[in-house]
Amino acid sequence: MSRIDIITCPNCGAEYTAGEIYIPNVFLGKPENIEREGFSHKILYDGGNLMNTKENYICDYCGTPFKVSAYVKFNVEEDTVHNFNKNYVTSLKKNTLFLDEE
Repeated sequence: MSRIDIITCPNCGAEYTAGEIYIPNVFLGKPENIEREGFSHKILYDGGNLMNTKENYICDYCGTPFKVSAYVKFNVEEDTVHNFNKNYVTSLKKNTLFLDEE
């Protein structure tokens, strides 16, 4: 399985992890003073720094400057195993196997 967090120098092929090049608070942004709409809870205002997926770096081995752009996609799905917000039923009876002794 190939890693998706490997960044390769375009000149000499040296490899870096994303954590070596990107600064976490800059990459992910830093939300501050978030205001949300009361009914839908959609964000109306975020006074912090937005996500920055572009970075410049100079290769440690050959000195070549290069630009890195990350493309981020967030996949969201409901965790139905741990979601207790919906009605559910717990059966207290165990299914058992009875054998007749005749």
